[in-house]
Amino acid sequence: MPPQGNSPSLEDLIKQLATSNLEFQQSSRLEKTVPLPFPTRTISARKPESDEELLKMFRKVEMNIPLLDAIKQIPKYAKFLKELCVHKRKKMKESMEVGGIVSTLTRNEEFTAGAQ
Repeated sequence: MPPQGNSPSLEDLIKQLATSNLEFQQSSRLEKTVPLPFPTRTISARKPESDEELLKMFRKVEMNIPLLDAIKQIPKYAKFLKELCVHKRKKMKESMEVGGIVSTLTRNEEFTAGAQ
């Protein structure tokens, strides 16, 4: 059907739609940058120095727990000691990893002094 008197043609409508679409996209891109209402809230309240102080405090903490309780908490080490006691004649050729708890227990001066 040919266009009627005052109505725009289909090509004109498509061109108008394309231009309005481009204008809308450009305006929406500009509106995306909205300043924060409270920019100070985005800044971390913790200081890096306070983390160091916390680590220093945790390094000073010492715990005294009985050896049997420590062994029960580490199943691999408990199994290793049980096998070592049961099979005294067998020599263990393989090595076994021991957790950090056992090494801290052996470093504790009070614990080693009490065991001797």
